[in-house]
Amino acid sequence: RATQWAKPGGLIAMALHGRVLFKSSGQGKAARDALFSALHVTGVLNAAALRKEKSIWPGNKAHWCLMFAKNTIPTDDSRFIYVSPQFHGHQNRTGSIRVDYADAEPIDLASLREKPYLLKTLFRGSGVDAELIRKLNSMRYRPLGEYWEELGLAKGIGLQVTSEKENAREHIGKRYLHAFERVGSPPVLLNNEVGTFHRERVHRVRDPAIYKGPVVMIPQSIDPHEDRYSVFSVDECLFNRSFIGFSANGHADAVPLAQYLFLITQSILPSYFALMTSSQYGVERDAVLTEDLNRFPVVPFESLSPEQHQDSCKLFGEILAGDSCRRKLEAWVQRLYGLSDQDFDTMRDAISTAMTRTSVRNFAQQAANPATVEVFSRRLDEYLNSFVEQVDARIEVRPMSTQARAWIFFELLGPGARESGNDNWATTWVPKLAENQGASQVVVQAATGRVVLGVLNENRYLTRTRARITGNLLVREHSDFLLDEHFKSVELLSE
Repeated sequence: RATQWAKPGGLIAMALHGRVLFKSSGQGKAARDALFSALHVTGVLNAAALRKEKSIWPGNKAHWCLMFAKNTIPTDDSRFIYVSPQFHGHQNRTGSIRVDYADAEPIDLASLREKPYLLKTLFRGSGVDAELIRKLNSMRYRPLGEYWEELGLAKGIGLQVTSEKENAREHIGKRYLHAFERVGSPPVLLNNEVGTFHRERVHRVRDPAIYKGPVVMIPQSIDPHEDRYSVFSVDECLFNRSFIGFSANGHADAVPLAQYLFLITQSILPSYFALMTSSQYGVERDAVLTEDLNRFPVVPFESLSPEQHQDSCKLFGEILAGDSCRRKLEAWVQRLYGLSDQDFDTMRDAISTAMTRTSVRNFAQQAANPATVEVFSRRLDEYLNSFVEQVDARIEVRPMSTQARAWIFFELLGPGARESGNDNWATTWVPKLAENQGASQVVVQAATGRVVLGVLNENRYLTRTRARITGNLLVREHSDFLLDEHFKSVELLSE
């Protein structure tokens, strides 16, 4: 209808339901592709993070977006600017939105069609996360749902008890997992550590095959501060709709297969993948859906080498013995999927700061402690010098002592850097300018060979991944300034 109201080439601005942005398959994706093909979209402001803020849009609880477009047919190389304002409690409660220009991403239509998850990934992550998801998808491993069906094994969400529609007498007295909090550590059920089922009727019993042991039960909602992400039971165990179960019963290597899936799902990788690609998890829902797990790329069990089989059995045994194996587990998953240390840093940062749980959202906005600032400074130093060492130079990164509590400042010193005198400006006009611009980061060329970096003092802006992103920006836009004296001295020596 908007294309009929506007003249050809005219400008169109629309407020739309945000669901149009994140659908990555089926009719939802087709509807988005049709919209982006009918209009030359020039900009999208995704307000999903603000959907519950009454001061922003009173009376509206759905996530929404603003779309700006020209009333023309786009070309194959058309691009639009995409930005997702983050939740900022104090500002949002006053009815204002913080739009950080540095978070704006140019996206071409070809990339969006090729990677239908892209808008969701950039909402909950960054370009670094988009590259990691592309890497995982390019490995061409099997989607877990398809793979499990090909093996002829049962999977599905657990029973519902909201009514008494179906007969459940045959399950009375069986083990019943109804709350993740009841699972101890390690999350392996051996005896009657959980309750027993006693209801005669329930709303949905589900397929009894999904409860047969050995079975892996994955909670739909996880707490990133807990050291457990799935539950293993070698024997039959009922579970409610808070869990999604994958039973290996009937497979020739049922127990090793279930142990293998348990190890993968005990890592942060499946939750991270769902957070970055799901159309609902991390947007409208705080729970992982069955379809999200079904899409997760899994390395086929039968493709493992004898050494990999041995490693997985050994690791499961250590977890069963109660050993703290988080590092070993991550290293095992890292080798299995061919991921780097930086890849796992990216996943950890997203799980700890980008999930929708209240505890995570609060942590993301909290001021960073000295240890976090030190890690950010060290990672930034390492990243910068991995580039400049190629020209026999070095850049020193040092946190600065300032009185601006809302901001953390770092000074970057190149060879022959000069002092700039009084740095009071760092605590006065720089924060004010940044707040006025909605920026979370400011870079100032303070003096020859000396750059001052200001970062909004919140955990989400001082992660290891942010250090890499910031380092890339500094190398691209400020390395010549930092290394100017070094290059001059090299020229003099060559003469």
